[in-house]
Amino acid sequence: MIIKKMEKMLLVRYSDFLFSNCIEEHKKIIEKNGYCWFGKVGKQKPSKKFCDIVLKNERPMIFLHSAKKCYICDVENIVFEKPDDNAYPEYYNDILYDKGNYPSAYFKIRSCYEIEKAVLSNFIVSSSRNLLPSSLHSSMNSIFLVECNNNIEIRGVDN
Repeated sequence: MIIKKMEKMLLVRYSDFLFSNCIEEHKKIIEKNGYCWFGKVGKQKPSKKFCDIVLKNERPMIFLHSAKKCYICDVENIVFEKPDDNAYPEYYNDILYDKGNYPSAYFKIRSCYEIEKAVLSNFIVSSSRNLLPSSLHSSMNSIFLVECNNNIEIRGVDN
């Protein structure tokens, strides 16, 4: 996969604290349906402006980032209401919805590939112009609009 200089993406922080296999469960739904909704838990949600910027790309993508791992995902849509099609892991019902904990945003992802965290050193935060790894270390934000500061190739990810 090639990411071009100046291409913008969202980075979404997630935690596997509530469900340890959360990414694997999303991948199973992608295999079954061709896509899956990834719910962003927490109050912070991406602005409509940021979503529109990302979705206008030739190949819209997001990063899913946790303390342990990072993934890159093809994203087709971003909505702020619970999708009606139930194309999300079953654990959403027990761990989230049954407890009144609804995600603030849902990302319709069509792929999810684990990548080395070192890839993030090629990105800057659009608002501050700081290197992404530094901002991830020092900020409590859970969503960042980022842009690639070099043309890069990520190996092991389908084009």
